[in-house]
Amino acid sequence: MRHVLFSLVLLLSLPAVASPLAPEHLIEPFVQRADYQAYCREVGVESDQQQIANMLYEDYVQQLVDLQAASEVRATEAGADRLTAVYEGRGFMGSEELRATRIAVQRSYMENWPVADQLYAELVSDTAAMSIDASNVDMDRARGDLQRRVVLESVRRREQDRTYAGDGLDVLVLVEHAGVQEAPQMKEVLVQYADRVNLLVARHAAANRASVIKERVAKISKDSEESISLMRSRVDRWKNLNQLNEWAIESVAYVLESQQGAESAQAWRVKARMARFPWLYKPDNVELVSDWVFRNGDAQQQEKTRVVLEAYLPRRDELRAEFEQLLLSARTDHGVILGDSALEKDPDSQEIRGAHLRLTGELRLLESRTTEQVEANLTSGQRAAARRSAID
Repeated sequence: MRHVLFSLVLLLSLPAVASPLAPEHLIEPFVQRADYQAYCREVGVESDQQQIANMLYEDYVQQLVDLQAASEVRATEAGADRLTAVYEGRGFMGSEELRATRIAVQRSYMENWPVADQLYAELVSDTAAMSIDASNVDMDRARGDLQRRVVLESVRRREQDRTYAGDGLDVLVLVEHAGVQEAPQMKEVLVQYADRVNLLVARHAAANRASVIKERVAKISKDSEESISLMRSRVDRWKNLNQLNEWAIESVAYVLESQQGAESAQAWRVKARMARFPWLYKPDNVELVSDWVFRNGDAQQQEKTRVVLEAYLPRRDELRAEFEQLLLSARTDHGVILGDSALEKDPDSQEIRGAHLRLTGELRLLESRTTEQVEANLTSGQRAAARRSAID
């Protein structure tokens, strides 16, 4: 009981951006507090009802804590503890037993879903029931908005995976973070987008959740055909969302250009590209080391670093854009996800995998050589400090 109570306190104190439950148990959907509060506002929960809403939410989280505890028991019964012993060298299993046990543990997590779905549905309906004037609230829209936020936010937690290509991109969130003003024309675009994307997310939510376990099992079983089939199904679902996101991104750009000019529209498109491939566009080692030099180096070191960056950044950005187009083309034209281990034994994807390896190598080599150029202007002590800064 003490462990459960401690877990509840910990969960309720976590920031909204973090998933409060162990990801391996795949307890989804999970409504984060910020998303729940947005739903409360949308369905018209009054300020004097907020305490009741908080109690509903905390009860919801407590029941998920209980569900995770039950999931741990089921995983143990399926052999999770025995697997841990094998991995730590304290036990032994033959290859067939090891494979079967790993699969059994994964499948035990699927038993969480009916309970998670029920708790989600109860939270949604009980909160909506507090609405003073439900006739003035579009309840279907409010439920759709909540599901969209919850599902796509969950997918975005994996956005640093090199197979991610905007799989959880939500243009409404992107507009909010970009600080784009919602003029009447912009609001019309966003309303149309929300109506369409809410339906799409609802249609694919169960398949996307189930595919996670299916993919894990296929990899454990070394079932290449099943892995490729699951990957292609995932791509098909992604195509629907990607097409809708591309329409919304360009529609927002059109509105921005008509109101604020081409520069504003282009800046928006850059933000959208970075949101589709956050792992590709995150600051690299060259930028991190250079930032240290600009903060701590002398004037001569800073000037030499500036010259290096002026030569590096255009070529780096050119390669990134080429890489991005290759990743998108692999999905849209070939139905495959570059970087997915399912492709390793697929002869049909050999050529595009070769292009992927070439670009990956070019980017890494360019980054490595340029980092050496920047560090060449530093003392050994400065190099060590700059490297520590880049890691931290």
